[in-house]
Amino acid sequence: MIKIGNNSTGINNGASSVTISHTVGNNSDRILVVGVQARDVNAIKRSVSGITYNGVALTQIRGQEQGSCRVELWYLLAPSVGTFNVVVTMNGTPVSLSAGVTDIYDAMQQTP
Repeated sequence: MIKIGNNSTGINNGASSVTISHTVGNNSDRILVVGVQARDVNAIKRSVSGITYNGVALTQIRGQEQGSCRVELWYLLAPSVGTFNVVVTMNGTPVSLSAGVTDIYDAMQQTP
């Protein structure tokens, strides 16, 4: 059965990136999941150009647009244990930018 570790959030309105300090515990079969929400004007939808945790790139799961908002989910298998920065970088500067980070453990690593 999967278990939820720590949760962290960050907001940086009017900026092209947000940095969030996040702690991953020393648990087995870890996955880091990041959700990003960006809102813009005139239906311009800025997308994420990349996300890193401790300098390691995450992989996109999916992105979806609705009106002037875009949401994306990203993940990283076996993230480093400890407290490191999650850095979300956009391909432009949205009006609002927020992200949430969760680490999950005891999760299947082959097909997360």
